[in-house]
Amino acid sequence: MHDVLQSLFVLGSSHREAPLEVRERIALSQAQKDALQTKFKETAGIRECLILNTCNRLEIYGLAEKSEGNLEELIRETLCQSKGLPRSLFDRHSFWSTNLNVIQHALEVSTGLDSQMIGETEILCQMKVAYAEAREAGTTGKVLNRLFERCFQAAKTARTRTGITRGQISVGNVAVDLANRIFGRLNRSRVLLLGSGEVGEKTAQALKSRGAADIAVSSRTFENAHRL
Repeated sequence: MHDVLQSLFVLGSSHREAPLEVRERIALSQAQKDALQTKFKETAGIRECLILNTCNRLEIYGLAEKSEGNLEELIRETLCQSKGLPRSLFDRHSFWSTNLNVIQHALEVSTGLDSQMIGETEILCQMKVAYAEAREAGTTGKVLNRLFERCFQAAKTARTRTGITRGQISVGNVAVDLANRIFGRLNRSRVLLLGSGEVGEKTAQALKSRGAADIAVSSRTFENAHRL
């Protein structure tokens, strides 16, 4: 067990380390995430790999060979090359953890303790999707499988035995409630929504549920805005 713990690692960047403009440069498309995850799994020195890629975080979980000593440098360099990122920029806005710190971090992420809004539930769904995709791709094994399954159990326990999910736990709902207090009934308001990612989608749903009908969406690509 000690050897396994020593071999666990996570390289990541989230709202805690990076401002929005940096997180946007680091974020992967689905195709990029799948390709990079497979590439890492096939890299000498890495036995298992899972990439968690959301609007607020990019985290690469893995299990290394015991003899691999320069893995962090290899993973950082591979990621930066694939995204065309300057190493100095990524290194300033990222973290590397090993051993028990990986387990603690994964548990904090799954339970919503590491989120911008404490207790939000979207991250658990995102972790489950990332885990399912990694298992289907064959990039995880018994160690990461067990880690993530325990994280899901911990998240369920936290939500049923504590008050972490009381009140508003969605960024979208909080934003829309604030708009409602400022502008009154939203069915008389024209709304411009900036961003078409997961948070934008949740916010749009919250706006529609409060009666907003005149909603325009601005995004980096026309296709994403049109889809939302």
